[in-house]
Amino acid sequence: VEDWPEGYHYAEAKAEHNRLVKAAVEEARWAITSSGLRMASVESRFIGAVGALYGAGAQVAVVLNPDYEGVRKFTVAGNGVRVDVVLSELNAREPGWGGPGTGTIMGSPRGKDSILSLEEVTEVVRRSL
Repeated sequence: VEDWPEGYHYAEAKAEHNRLVKAAVEEARWAITSSGLRMASVESRFIGAVGALYGAGAQVAVVLNPDYEGVRKFTVAGNGVRVDVVLSELNAREPGWGGPGTGTIMGSPRGKDSILSLEEVTEVVRRSL
């Protein structure tokens, strides 16, 4: 770090990132879906929470960010697994859920707080996958 003064900032940012990854994994609730997939759910402001859960072995991740760009936002994602089979049930509970055609990631309605609880979304995903 002495030969590279900017390296201190990198090391500091890397340490903070590692702390956030560890917290997301430690705070996650783990379950097995109805088809046997390993699923983790967590409430976290960490943008990298889905990747952290994948790194810890989750095949499916449900993340609630309580303050994503000012709104309470869910992300449901599958690591090579389609998760869009839950869209119809989530849209019946709260219209506006969606995602890209790949079906491996989706989210709650854009630009407004989700009205669903983490437990409710997690249970829909666990039961449907």
